[in-house]
Amino acid sequence: MGPKRIWRLVSSPVAIRLLSIIVGFASSVLINRSLGVDLRGGYTTITVYASLIQSIANLGITFAYVPLIKIFGEQRARSGVLTLIWGQFAFYCACLPLILILLPERGEVASICILAIAQILANQIVFIALIENIRKRNLILLLSSVLYAIANFFVFLLFPKSLFAIVACLIGKAIFEIVACGIQEHLFVVSPPLLDWAFIKETLRLGLPTAVLALLIQCNYNVDVIVLNFFNSGDYEIGLFGTAYSLSNMLWFIPDAFKELIYHDSARNRMDARTICLVLINMAICATICIAFAFLGEWFLGLVFGDAYRAAYPTTLVVFIGIIPMVAFKLIHPIYVNEGKSGRVVALLMVSVFMNLVAAAALVPAYGAFGAALSTVFSYTICGLMFFVTYIKETGVTIAKVRQEFVAIETALLK
Repeated sequence: MGPKRIWRLVSSPVAIRLLSIIVGFASSVLINRSLGVDLRGGYTTITVYASLIQSIANLGITFAYVPLIKIFGEQRARSGVLTLIWGQFAFYCACLPLILILLPERGEVASICILAIAQILANQIVFIALIENIRKRNLILLLSSVLYAIANFFVFLLFPKSLFAIVACLIGKAIFEIVACGIQEHLFVVSPPLLDWAFIKETLRLGLPTAVLALLIQCNYNVDVIVLNFFNSGDYEIGLFGTAYSLSNMLWFIPDAFKELIYHDSARNRMDARTICLVLINMAICATICIAFAFLGEWFLGLVFGDAYRAAYPTTLVVFIGIIPMVAFKLIHPIYVNEGKSGRVVALLMVSVFMNLVAAAALVPAYGAFGAALSTVFSYTICGLMFFVTYIKETGVTIAKVRQEFVAIETALLK
């Protein structure tokens, strides 16, 4: 492999995204060491509830962007979606003071609401930047991850045990991504005259099912934290599970990077056999990491996060195992979303979430964080199998086509 080929591989959108996730791991280490297990539980609760709010409150507007381009043309779709995004952001900011007045425990509620609003806009702007120019968008996210790690380092030095300082860093990260992606891709657009009822109705028709989908995805990942809170398991157990969940996000970094590539490529091309290839490749990589963690995980947790986090080893290992089948969902559902088939994804996810909720309710009272991890594996396995089997049946992908695609990928890498 020549130097030019190596540079193209290293500077590819996937490689850049992987590097930003690796930098993000440094932030995870700093956060865990700064907070300790108990405060880590409080941080997990705040971030999980903020994620649940933003996943449904964004109304799925940006996920309707690709189908809207096919219906209204790129210029009108772009301007209309951006106008809706900024109008939505202004509305939520106007509602924030009223929410804080009406709800108790204003410190925690304020953190959740402000973080949710910032993440709504950040995720929307970053998603449009993904469709417009995936490489430049990923470079911005890499810079964002570096600055976020630096900010967490100063919090670790100057404000240890400060939960709200850590949350403030996360809010600042979202604001940076909004501004940077907005400037890079010229996304500060508000054009009310371009909006009419037909455009808004079509956007909501396409977007709302995807918002429900996003909520179900978050529930499938985070319902265990809700159940742990419901049964008053305590911040320590939530901290253990939160550690496992944050580390699983590190393991997700490979499927997530390829998921974004699939979002980008499937918006313009069919890639049935290639998707199955990517699923199998990612499963193999995740399985290899799981085997390594089985032998070195407890030592790794103690070395990186501190001895108190060794207790999270069995919970983390179980969650890691659950990621392997869930790769199929991660890489297949973007294709359904881009094809405007979010309803199908919602139906399959509802089954998985229900199974997760039932299993968590049965296991959490007796086993705490470890029971939450077991319920996660159960639901992830069901979810991954459903998506994998359904996609193969619908596309008619054969073993021969998958083998040909493997050869094509290998040839492309070796050129």
